[in-house]
Amino acid sequence: MCVLEENFDSIGIAETWLNSSISDSEMSIKGYTLHRKDRNDPGKHRGGGVALYVHNDLNCVHRDEIIDQNFSETLWCNINCNGRNTLVGVCYRAPNSTLINDEALYSLINRVSKEEVVIMGDFNFPELDWGRPESIGDSHPFIECMSNNFLTQLVEEPTRGKNYLDLVLCSDPSLIENMSADEPFETSDYQIVIFSLAIKEFSRKNTKQFYNYFKADYDKIRQFAQSRNWDSDLSGIAAEDIWTKLQGDLIEIRNNFVPLSKPKTSKCKWATRKVKKLREAKKGHG
Repeated sequence: MCVLEENFDSIGIAETWLNSSISDSEMSIKGYTLHRKDRNDPGKHRGGGVALYVHNDLNCVHRDEIIDQNFSETLWCNINCNGRNTLVGVCYRAPNSTLINDEALYSLINRVSKEEVVIMGDFNFPELDWGRPESIGDSHPFIECMSNNFLTQLVEEPTRGKNYLDLVLCSDPSLIENMSADEPFETSDYQIVIFSLAIKEFSRKNTKQFYNYFKADYDKIRQFAQSRNWDSDLSGIAAEDIWTKLQGDLIEIRNNFVPLSKPKTSKCKWATRKVKKLREAKKGHG
């Protein structure tokens, strides 16, 4: 529901935990096209994977030719916003990434940086403290790769604890506006990174109010959930009745504890999310 109310143009997700047993239909969001790249590593059966939801208002082409078998948890899409093409990439670099994996990542960055590009995702470089840029040495391979390709890193707030793990790289920093690290999603301990892509010609006409989940009273929501005896109330009834009951409770939660806000003037609005076990989280929203 948060995605629909915020009306993001694109949502990048790192570490989706998706696999071949989970169909696209299970992960569908109305009004969006899902692009996904699941982990396909026989030595690592759990975790990983990346995904990108793109709003159907935008012209999007999956660039499946941008691949490297030594860094497979990445996907790239060319998004046309009112005649302007931007290459958008989502990456997940595992904490135990090898030197071969890292060199493949740098090779991909070298390749895509020839275009106007925005790269978002979880890079897992906790040793890089972007809150103190003076402490970051030019000799770090990731920093060297960024410098060689004239990329700018724009996340200025920690995204997990005190660490800057989720980053947004851009070939032209003037494209990015309103960067923020907001509340974590569900049980994840990673912040949601939200930003606008400054293509001023693109604007959706939307005068409706929307529910602002970032300002919801989550303490009261938890109290409400704890007051419901779902285990016994939903036991032994049909799946359709279970959904009807849960849907009613979710709507009651939304109406009572999520404030209404007026939409801002929309530029291309993007979000990158760090969500473990996305399937379970989505089912938790109904």
